[in-house]
Amino acid sequence: MWGQTAGNIVAGLRLQRRQAASAHRGPVIQCPPHKTQIALMAKSRGRPFPPGNTASQGRPPESRNKATRAVQELFSQNGVAVSKKCLLMAMNGDSTALRLCMERVLPARKSLPLQFKLPKMQSAAELPQAAQAILQAVAKGQLSPDEGAAVMALLETYRETLVTAEIAQRVEILEKDNR
Repeated sequence: MWGQTAGNIVAGLRLQRRQAASAHRGPVIQCPPHKTQIALMAKSRGRPFPPGNTASQGRPPESRNKATRAVQELFSQNGVAVSKKCLLMAMNGDSTALRLCMERVLPARKSLPLQFKLPKMQSAAELPQAAQAILQAVAKGQLSPDEGAAVMALLETYRETLVTAEIAQRVEILEKDNR
């Protein structure tokens, strides 16, 4: 007992408590497994796909499912008549048909082209001037904050391109010097 540490003594006490508690519970009864448990234990998962598709290409890019092909064929046969009917309904005041026609004729533009002045950039050192011009355009209201953020993201991509090109030039020079 003198050679034991406090941790060993505590672990021994816990073991004694567990043994005493299990003695009061009575015998443990093992129940046989249920039918579904037996079926699950016997069934192995196996391979979900048949052999032969080693490239894991999946579905061909231009393939369509049967329902899509059927709808496209129906619309190719009756598309003009359906469009005329929709236009007539829109002209007669059907707001849903009117909205549908307008969405097809004049779809919402995702973004408008931006017009503002940026300084010419030939190196990464000139990018802070361009960023300053974007911030001023946002501050003056020429660009919305979202548009400014989008243009700044473009500048960051341009910076990465410039840095990559510069590194490639340096590597080429170093390789020429080592030859």
